[in-house]
Amino acid sequence: MFLYEALILGLIGAAVGGVMTLVIGYSVVSAMIGSTAYFFLSESIIYVPYGMIIEVVVCVASGLYPAWKASNMISSMRSWLNNSGDLLFIIPGGARFSFVSFIFSLP
Repeated sequence: MFLYEALILGLIGAAVGGVMTLVIGYSVVSAMIGSTAYFFLSESIIYVPYGMIIEVVVCVASGLYPAWKASNMISSMRSWLNNSGDLLFIIPGGARFSFVSFIFSLP
């Protein structure tokens, strides 16, 4: 789930960043030099997809740690369940009680 979110955000960010690079780059080159004849040559435009690929890779790599932490958290939460799937609470004194028995014992 975290990796899919990181991938989707990376793809959206790469698309928006690529378009904004072209638009802002074109306007800056036009304002500074006055001619945009060399702006869309393959030697200069090839860096836009490179940047987009790097952005997606960085986003997916940054989603690895939260995904790893979440997978460890879920496996550790399994120890909180008793055999019937009910949550067990451990009080600092070491006593254990289940969530269902706690709810049904309330007045």
